[in-house]
Amino acid sequence: MMILEGITIKNRFFFSIVFLLFGLSFSQESYSKLNSITIPGSEYYTDELGSVYFYVNILGHVKNPGSYPIYEKSDLLSIISQAGGPLEGAKLNKIILYRKNSKKININLESYLDSGEQSNLDFKPNDTIYLEQSLGSYLMTRSSIISWTLSLLNIYLTKTNN
Repeated sequence: MMILEGITIKNRFFFSIVFLLFGLSFSQESYSKLNSITIPGSEYYTDELGSVYFYVNILGHVKNPGSYPIYEKSDLLSIISQAGGPLEGAKLNKIILYRKNSKKININLESYLDSGEQSNLDFKPNDTIYLEQSLGSYLMTRSSIISWTLSLLNIYLTKTNN
């Protein structure tokens, strides 16, 4: 804050944007500095300290679905947090992990949050984590469509009864 004391409000905004952009480019740059190590059938990356990373896909009812680099020992809650966290109405008791060349694995994050016990789940490169949306949440987000449909149905029934 000492640096910004003599700067006008307009310039402070400019410098804030520059610092924000620099911070974002730095964080993205740190991912691009990962060194590629190819292991047959998988892709792993290391940083300058030798930590091992790989990409997983996070889809469904999360804030920012996409593909994210994760640390090899990451837990499920940390991984979902990278995607901005679950949205309201996500089924935390029915998270599905899709693994290449394997069947799907059902995960109950609610029980993990209630008990605090770590799951012994190891994630692999290119795993896909899917968070379902509850039916109630889906209907609430689609309430305008449902309301519009019921209004049309009401008009139709009123006309056919006359």
